Amino acid sequence: MNVKQLILSVVSLFLTLTIHAQELTVKEMQATNDLSASQYRRNDLIGDPCALVKVQLATTGATFEGNVIQPVEYKAGEYWVYMSKGSKELMVKHPSFLPAHITFSDYNIGHGVQPLVTYRLTLVMPQIGNTNIDDGMRYLVMTVEPASAIVYIDNNLQTLQNGSLSILLPMGQHQYRVEAQAYDTKSGTFTIGNEKLSLPIKLESNMASLTISSATQGTQIFVNDQLRGTSSWSGMLPAGIYRLEGRLPGYRNHRQNITLAQREKQQVTIPALQAILGNLNVNYQPANAEVWIDGKKAGTSPDVFRNIIVGSHNIELRAAGYAPKQARITIEEGKTAMLSGSLERTANSQESHQTMSAQYHDTKPNYGLKDAYKDYFTIGSAINVRNISDEKQIALIKKEYNSVTPENDWKPGVIHPKEGVWNFERADKIANFCRKNGIKIRGHCLCSNYQFSDWMFNDEKGKPVNKKVYYERLRDHIHTVVNRYKDIVYCWDVVNEAIADKVSSSESSGSDDQSPYRQNKSFKLCGEEYIAKAFEFAREADPNALLFYNDNNYINNDKRQRIYNMVKKMKEAGVPIDGIGMQGHYTIDSPKEEELDQTISMFKQLVKHIHITELDLRINNTLGGQLASSRGEAKPMSAETVVLQNEQYARLFKVFRKHADVVDNVTFGNLSDKDSWLGVNNHPLPFDENYLPKACYSAIRDFDPALDSR
Repeated sequence: MNVKQLILSVVSLFLTLTIHAQELTVKEMQATNDLSASQYRRNDLIGDPCALVKVQLATTGATFEGNVIQPVEYKAGEYWVYMSKGSKELMVKHPSFLPAHITFSDYNIGHGVQPLVTYRLTLVMPQIGNTNIDDGMRYLVMTVEPASAIVYIDNNLQTLQNGSLSILLPMGQHQYRVEAQAYDTKSGTFTIGNEKLSLPIKLESNMASLTISSATQGTQIFVNDQLRGTSSWSGMLPAGIYRLEGRLPGYRNHRQNITLAQREKQQVTIPALQAILGNLNVNYQPANAEVWIDGKKAGTSPDVFRNIIVGSHNIELRAAGYAPKQARITIEEGKTAMLSGSLERTANSQESHQTMSAQYHDTKPNYGLKDAYKDYFTIGSAINVRNISDEKQIALIKKEYNSVTPENDWKPGVIHPKEGVWNFERADKIANFCRKNGIKIRGHCLCSNYQFSDWMFNDEKGKPVNKKVYYERLRDHIHTVVNRYKDIVYCWDVVNEAIADKVSSSESSGSDDQSPYRQNKSFKLCGEEYIAKAFEFAREADPNALLFYNDNNYINNDKRQRIYNMVKKMKEAGVPIDGIGMQGHYTIDSPKEEELDQTISMFKQLVKHIHITELDLRINNTLGGQLASSRGEAKPMSAETVVLQNEQYARLFKVFRKHADVVDNVTFGNLSDKDSWLGVNNHPLPFDENYLPKACYSAIRDFDPALDSR
């Protein structure tokens, strides 16, 4: 070794020792107004939210010790270090420097870092003379549209955060490929030089545009068995083959298949649907009595009323000096239904308009439904804030019920309509009323198919979020609501109506597999996992509350089996489902006693708690929102209908009592016929439009236990 080489070796060794003899220094540390800690929230090992320390250091390879919640991410020249609340120090290590021990109290953070607060810690590297440390790495900052795209850099899959990517790469040439369903793939190369590189990528959509109209007003338009709209619909779809169908009760369905090519614009008109018709022969005395069909005057008796759409219809006969006659007639295709008889005279026309409920006189005014069923199960009603603003209704609630369910005031779309916006006023009124009067609450509901908080699925720019962000928002919603009311709520409908009434193709997967789930936004983003997550978050928030899955149409054999399969699968996977809520939207002739008995017996195999929720008993087979005659001023029930409703309520409660070992609550759908979503003229509840007990009230309350075994 000559003298020159010796000198160079000594200088190199000196420089190396000098680097390792120095440590990183702190330029500043302070709390900021940066919202990253809450927007990209992370919890520590006991579930508490963390603080976020953004460490600015112009080199990679650093590691961090202390109360650090791993992993630490390096983004755009700074490390994101999540720390448990109250942490007071941090150790920074790097192979080129001595460890830096940072005590937060030196920077006016004496109580340690606080949860959901973002701090900035700037570290300065030592320099040797004028020589800068350069690791030969530079940043690529890529922005991508759509935000749901998949990105590969040098054939390595990358993770987008709200449509953007920051990655540290060696200087030189690199490859990229960006893919997204229903978009053209884009690929190419880029070169990392001495400066960071910004690379915007916008994919071109190859989706087809489809517009569907119908020649028959009110036609429901289905695409691959999913309801898209009524009378008309326009939207974008991926290329492929689709099954279109127009449906309207009383008409023959129209079906056709279409093929959509990429970027194609296609318009389709569903032709006029063919009505399915029958006739009605009315021969009622006295002659010229008015005949009303579904609330509209059709003519006078006797006559044959032709070309009536098939299905069930409400018929009413009216004549001055006679009591009106109501009947329900089913029209069949190509047949003539017969309705004949005589109206009864009445001396006082006012008497004919009294409801049957006014004829019931309660002989036990201080004995309510809750008293009659104290040895069986709790009795409840769905209520709203109007019900607790009137003394007559308050007295009714206090006498009859020991459990209530908020009808709509606690649903996510009402209570949490926007991010950071909470509408607790109506919810608090119900909770405080129950606290004051010692009435427990069935919480309804935390995650719903309808009246949900749609903002949870989009960022502030309206772009879809990933499921991690959605779960963070859903967890925050559930924890906030449950913790606010856990003192008065004994059970929660955690997930409401997630199972489809009819199976449909799963669009979320792009396959033709038949999905048992409703294709709502939660399912499309997360699949069935969102159900398990909602129950997981609810159990975290209140380990003591009973957690329920609530749905309707349990008597439907196909849907009942789909619900059973889902609950069984979830429970086997450890999801904390304690019970099921069976919505009881029934009629005076359905379900049969044996059908209800079989359904409850089936679910006894899975859960220890069954609640009958939203119980009502309409006198026709059409829902109130679709039946104009159910609205308006209350009309009397016929004597025949009163008897049928009494008998059906008696049968239902006989089955409930039989299964009192698992049925531990029965909740009516509303407080009275006046409040019912079905309409006052569906007469669905035990109390009439004046909050008076009807004849069916006695059939429910005044049962004879000795007859239950017969």
